[in-house]
Amino acid sequence: MNTVNFNMAIDKATNHFDTLNITDKETNIIKELFAVAYEERKIKSTSIGTRERNIVETNACISNVILKHFPFPLRIISNILGKHHATIIHYRKLHNDCLAYDKQYIKLFSMLNDKVNDLLMEMEGDVEEYKYRDCSQEQLISELRSTILSLKVMNSNLKEKLYTIKEQGYEKRDTPCNSIL
Repeated sequence: MNTVNFNMAIDKATNHFDTLNITDKETNIIKELFAVAYEERKIKSTSIGTRERNIVETNACISNVILKHFPFPLRIISNILGKHHATIIHYRKLHNDCLAYDKQYIKLFSMLNDKVNDLLMEMEGDVEEYKYRDCSQEQLISELRSTILSLKVMNSNLKEKLYTIKEQGYEKRDTPCNSIL
């Protein structure tokens, strides 16, 4: 993808940030999120504001990373993305669905989380401590993230099985004994 189109997409998505009531530090971190996400997902400027799956999932990922790392109300997050606050609520559900089934989405979410953590550490001045922390701690965190994702997939599968069982239960109610109410 050509760099001009990529930069245009970022500019188009973030050109209203100066009107938001957030700090410069937060603005820079969030702009970096857009840059990383749009580059990873190869978002074009013509996709901004559309309902294309790629841009919707990317925005859902960005909004959920912001929800995780910043104490913003939905109104601020919706203003950041230029969406209605109900869209951000929808993005939460979409996020959970994508975590259960989409490996590329999981990769993007992990990448954005790591990016925010790195930027927050740099801005807090704890870079040296962060770089030299125990490798086993990083390995443990990685394993825990992997376990969480697999548990989410298992939970989703169990929900589907429960739904199937409930459907079968409703079909059995058509017998004469169960239909008397």
